[in-house]
Amino acid sequence: MKTIIPQVKNPTKTILLPFLLISIFTACGNLHHLDNIRYVNPMIGTGGDGRISPVAVVPFGMIQLGPDTRQFLNGYHYNENIIIGFSHIHKSGAGCGDMLDLLFMPTIGNMNFHTNRQEFQNKGYESTFNHDNEKVVPGRYSVLLDNGVTVDLTATKRCGFHQYHFPKTDSANIVIDLIHANLGGCSIYNEENYDNVIDAKLNIVNNTTIEGYRISTGQSEEQHVYFVAEFSEPFEDKLILDDFTPKPDIDSIASLTIRSVFRFESDGKKPILVRVGISPVSIDGAHQNLKKEITHWNFDRSVLEAQQAWADELNKFSVQTTDSTHLVLFYTSLYNALMYPSLYSDVDGKYRGPDHKVHQADGYDYMAQVSSLWDTFRAQNPLVTLINPTIGTYHVKTFLDYYNHFGLLPIMPLNGNETFTMLGYHAMPIIADSYYKGLRNYDAEAIFEAMKVSANRDTFGYWLKEPLGTYNYKKYGYIPYETETRSVATTLEYAYDDWCIAQMAKMLKHEDDYKIYLERSKAYKHLFDPVTGFMRAKSMDGKWLEPFDPLKPEHQKDRSYVEGNAWQWTFFVPHDPEGFIELFGGAEAFTDKLDQLFSVVDPDPVRAASVPDMSGLIGQYAHGNEPSHHIPYFYNYAGKAWKTQEIVNRILTSLYKNSPDGLPGNDDTGQLSAWYVFSSIGFYPVRHGNGEYAIGAPLMDKIQFRHTLNGTPKTLTIEAKNRSKKNFYVQSLLVNGKPYNSSTINHDDLFSDDCSLIFIMGDTPNKEWGYRISK
Repeated sequence: MKTIIPQVKNPTKTILLPFLLISIFTACGNLHHLDNIRYVNPMIGTGGDGRISPVAVVPFGMIQLGPDTRQFLNGYHYNENIIIGFSHIHKSGAGCGDMLDLLFMPTIGNMNFHTNRQEFQNKGYESTFNHDNEKVVPGRYSVLLDNGVTVDLTATKRCGFHQYHFPKTDSANIVIDLIHANLGGCSIYNEENYDNVIDAKLNIVNNTTIEGYRISTGQSEEQHVYFVAEFSEPFEDKLILDDFTPKPDIDSIASLTIRSVFRFESDGKKPILVRVGISPVSIDGAHQNLKKEITHWNFDRSVLEAQQAWADELNKFSVQTTDSTHLVLFYTSLYNALMYPSLYSDVDGKYRGPDHKVHQADGYDYMAQVSSLWDTFRAQNPLVTLINPTIGTYHVKTFLDYYNHFGLLPIMPLNGNETFTMLGYHAMPIIADSYYKGLRNYDAEAIFEAMKVSANRDTFGYWLKEPLGTYNYKKYGYIPYETETRSVATTLEYAYDDWCIAQMAKMLKHEDDYKIYLERSKAYKHLFDPVTGFMRAKSMDGKWLEPFDPLKPEHQKDRSYVEGNAWQWTFFVPHDPEGFIELFGGAEAFTDKLDQLFSVVDPDPVRAASVPDMSGLIGQYAHGNEPSHHIPYFYNYAGKAWKTQEIVNRILTSLYKNSPDGLPGNDDTGQLSAWYVFSSIGFYPVRHGNGEYAIGAPLMDKIQFRHTLNGTPKTLTIEAKNRSKKNFYVQSLLVNGKPYNSSTINHDDLFSDDCSLIFIMGDTPNKEWGYRISK
């Protein structure tokens, strides 16, 4: 395979990244086993609205240690040139912001940083920087600050490791700020966007060790962060502040506004190291996590271990292509998708549940720090179950324990809390998808009972000052617009989730439940208006909401839709494309409607831009937001697989770029990236729980994926012969050497044993191939 060194592009120039190759060679002298991490560009999506954070992190880790340039969304944007500090907990690719807890910042000079603030400083310890001095690779972040300090960061699952190179000085300071946090939440109400510390403490154990905690409220109702920090050198002096007021001669403080500074001497050669253990449970848990995960002061060793953790996941794929950009985008997308769901338990298995109590995980890792289900059930969670079935199983086991503590399956967990953010009850597709794939190391009957209970709760909780639940949905068969906002979008998502419950019932041979939830899944039909051809809001007495404009975008508190308009939401029937097509009168009419979706443009660009999530537009198709992601594959179900190949290729090659603004919307914790991975491989999970994938066309010349879904190593090999920029149409397909003419394929066909897919590609569509779908 051709070796390609990835590039980071910014609006003005292209920068080579030799840093990764140097770090690998110096750490282990062996490039091969870390081969694929060289193709990852963690700066993709750090600009535009990608909301990617350039952090030191390991796959599915609780710690995302990196720079903060702002205190909202994901905490970092490429266009900004001031670093506030380096916090330990981020949500890279965030749709909604939170966290940014436990900030460290190295400075030089006066410990009373706040008394001599420069014009660009708000707190007094911030520093400017230049992206030319910033280097980011999987498992490591490095930057030379304009204040003269070089910062190097790496991470384990539960710990952060800092390395600071100061110039020669007797005033090398490390600031620790327990006030700093994300001040933006996930609400259209300003009074709900905040972070308030409700309890905090810092204690100096000795001149090399400090410990403390920060408990706060915000999008997470009650977030607990406990820590212990150990310095490689004893500090010479310390200063504890209550906000900006010095508190001399104390070694411990309990306050809601804690800051502190620790002064060291630096000879300009030997770095000052800080290793930090984090726990959601207790200070003792933080100590135990640190004792287990960083037992040494060898920073490069920890970097290598983090890189090896990434290589273990990325090396499951071998990709051959002559296009270096495709290679970088593939492995970077894979990297972003494998950060979540993220860990939320200590090394001893203790975790803090949605009831805010401490519990014990029995032989698994509790995955509830970030589990953004509304975003990720579509492709990111199904991708994780393929690549790392252990994490997929842990995720479902987390759901069951979550239900046992809370009486409800998770909707949108964050820091162990239930936030009730967005719509639906999307644990259902994840459970059904995982169970179909053979991930069954849990009590299936218990979790099926949890699915039914959760889908029938009259009220789940409150989001945006409004109750969420299925009361009206069950009463009317749909949600009337007088009873709830977002009525169309919510009805469609409940219907989909009910279909997934039906699939689980079918697998467990619960025939009565299968019939009940299959019938409920047809709720979408109540909202289809055959005159306009759109899903529309309907009243309690069955009348359409007027006036109606399918181009009118709606955000969060409107009557019909959420983060989109009627064009996007009309097509949210991923579970029943066959029945959906019948509503239009057949495949030809349905195809015409799809064609219009990809071509109609709102003549009012200001209105179109008023909802930021409606991004990555091709006509009215919004690739920057998740509800659209299955739509390109709908052409398959109308017998027009060549149109799927055409539009998927357009999205892959025009909306993703190897640059900071290279994502067409926010990554939403890996979903936008997972779409790229699946689609560039050549298939996509449109619906979950029946093992079906819709076939597109491979972007690469050859991909091999090594997996252990059945407990033993197997390989899926996908080749695209005669593939080029113009040759993106499938002419024919061989599956294990036999002609295959369907535009869908079953999971078992792909993953039950070694499998080979050979696509023959051409520059004109073969309209006869893929005309039907498999049954």
